[in-house]
Amino acid sequence: SGQSLPDFLQSHIFKPLGMEDTGFYATENQLDRLAENYEPDENGGLKVINSPMNSRYTRPVKNTSGGGGLLSTMADYLRFCEMLRQGGQLNDHRLISKRTLTLMRQNHLAEGMWPFIMGDNVNHGFGFGLGFRVLMDPAQMKGLGSAGEYGWSGAAKTYFWIDPQEDMIGILMTQVMNSESDIKDYFRALTYQA
Repeated sequence: SGQSLPDFLQSHIFKPLGMEDTGFYATENQLDRLAENYEPDENGGLKVINSPMNSRYTRPVKNTSGGGGLLSTMADYLRFCEMLRQGGQLNDHRLISKRTLTLMRQNHLAEGMWPFIMGDNVNHGFGFGLGFRVLMDPAQMKGLGSAGEYGWSGAAKTYFWIDPQEDMIGILMTQVMNSESDIKDYFRALTYQA
């Protein structure tokens, strides 16, 4: 495209989808909404590890990553997920063809490669598609969900999933790094129970 990654994402994804608060850093007029980031402390509480006052996310990034580092809001992330839920299109903007999205949300791991392992996380019942973990067997996951749901986790315990069978999106935006919390499991259970 001849564009930098931030410019490409802005012109081809964020702007067309109306994602006005998503980027690799917070601008001056977004700073009052930049959340602190935490991690567990030695006493079982939380300590601030990234404050808006001294955050590295308050200035442009020299080396942007296609695999992480974006800041966003719940509203913007919902717009992105809604585009996926609607088969790759939001309003009049088609970002992904239906056929491509179908391919992306199918498992591409051979059966002997299950469960899907990412770092220390063993994802029982999940395979992996092209950019998403894909739920293959809800019984192995030992939680509520539907075969074929897809999604991903991010830094600071962020998490989203899209369940085509239930026509549902779940988004969890927390700000806690290196946590052993089961909050996403509770969030999923409460969402499906509702």
